[in-house]
Amino acid sequence: MAKYACSIAAVVLLLCTTAEAAPRFMSYSFEMPEENNLKSQWYDYLLSVSSRFRTYRMAKECGPIDDMPLHGSCIGSFDVYEPIRPEYR
Repeated sequence: MAKYACSIAAVVLLLCTTAEAAPRFMSYSFEMPEENNLKSQWYDYLLSVSSRFRTYRMAKECGPIDDMPLHGSCIGSFDVYEPIRPEYR
């Protein structure tokens, strides 16, 4: 049985790697430019009025950045491009 263990392990490994190599088809959805603009405006609005949404997006977009100067620049870009509205401070 021990002399077949190497062969069995090789077959199992081969089967596992070929299963991952199967092509994955991407799906595309068509979106009208007007709809895209409305979604973008809604995203900008939420960033300026919702501190929870803003914190979530900052963590999601800037969290993976390991370089501290780049991370700080990413966080700072939220205040430059999407400032919090004064009535929501």
